[in-house]
Amino acid sequence: MMMEPYLNELLQKRIPLTKDISDKQSPNRFIRSEQFITDGRKSHIITLSGTYYDMGYLLGREYAKQLVDEVTSTYFSVKRKVIIYLKKQREVFNQELEEAVHKFLPLLPTECIMEFAGIYAGCREAGYPFLEPMILEKFLTLIELGEQECTLFAAQPPYTRGHTYQIRDLDYYPNMNMNYIPVLLVRIPQDNQGKPVGNSYASIDFMCNITGGVTTGINEHGVAFSQSRGPFYRRFSNSGLPIKNLIQLVLAYTQTAKEATDLIRMNHPATSHFVIISDPLQKKDSLQLLFMGPGFVHAYSDDESPDLNLVLYDDPKYLFYQPIKGAVYWTDMVGRKVNGVPEEFLMHDFYNVLQSKSESFDKDTGLEVAKTVGNDDTFISALYDTTLMEAWIGYSMRDKPAHTNNYTHFNLNKYFAYKNEIR
Repeated sequence: MMMEPYLNELLQKRIPLTKDISDKQSPNRFIRSEQFITDGRKSHIITLSGTYYDMGYLLGREYAKQLVDEVTSTYFSVKRKVIIYLKKQREVFNQELEEAVHKFLPLLPTECIMEFAGIYAGCREAGYPFLEPMILEKFLTLIELGEQECTLFAAQPPYTRGHTYQIRDLDYYPNMNMNYIPVLLVRIPQDNQGKPVGNSYASIDFMCNITGGVTTGINEHGVAFSQSRGPFYRRFSNSGLPIKNLIQLVLAYTQTAKEATDLIRMNHPATSHFVIISDPLQKKDSLQLLFMGPGFVHAYSDDESPDLNLVLYDDPKYLFYQPIKGAVYWTDMVGRKVNGVPEEFLMHDFYNVLQSKSESFDKDTGLEVAKTVGNDDTFISALYDTTLMEAWIGYSMRDKPAHTNNYTHFNLNKYFAYKNEIR
């Protein structure tokens, strides 16, 4: 199996590799796939285990045609929308994207580089190679440049009736050129001796965007991560980690929200974000609201008020935060049309919705809130019960936002338990 020359060059600087990279493959690697139907669509639960190269290779080999078709069509569709969103000339943006990709490459985590190398090799071996050079790296960078606003929330007692929950309504560009194939992807990393390494973790996404890290997800310890674009002073830098890489590292290597925050302090993101991280231990630091960006990370617990002077909104009416005991939250839907609430849904509106659920919050209430704050651009709507390790996910369709579709229930314990088979 051959590796892309530029990826091989990057990896040679970090890990001694044999010519055929056999030392980066596990004897116990495996892929397991299930199908489920949501809103009439064939959807996939994919469990991967092996080295990061193995996991990429198995994914590419088994899903080559779907991956190549979906990644390629969505990449060009998203690029068109980002160019419009950023008000750039096409030629100028293409040049900026190329420059950003090459600046990011040396910073990408080894896990990401190995997985990309495996995907390229697996797709090529299956007879469906990517034709656009470096498309996975370009797509990862494009997502970084075109991040959108989202709604984030996490809670534990006394706000809830006993469990810890997290909500993520992920908003993105509507009507993209893609087939909207829902995927739950579970990674169970191994070393090249076939032993488990780090944590197992699940990623919620569509087939077109499951490469290059994690968009939203949860690990076997119940650490869950959600984020939204943040309008802070330093919006973007080529010297930090892409957000999908950073989420992947948090889920792969931390067991608490505090550990996750500490990891982020040592690995600053390339782009500014609001972030919520939670764990099910129900301690004071189990709920974390982060304002983070290139060179800065500010963390707040549920009883703290964040420094709103850091947030650069043009209109002061967008600047609001009132602490809620047992909960942290953020939303940014300026100009979005929201179901069942005022069209201009601001932070104080979200606060009022949440206040009305205090001390009575459970799974049913969580789904109600997720649907209430959904809007016309909601791409994925997720509710996690991190105490029981369950998830309810709504996926968008071309003409219907996620929160207006059915929510599919997943018991994540089943998939994380596969790790026990390789101990």
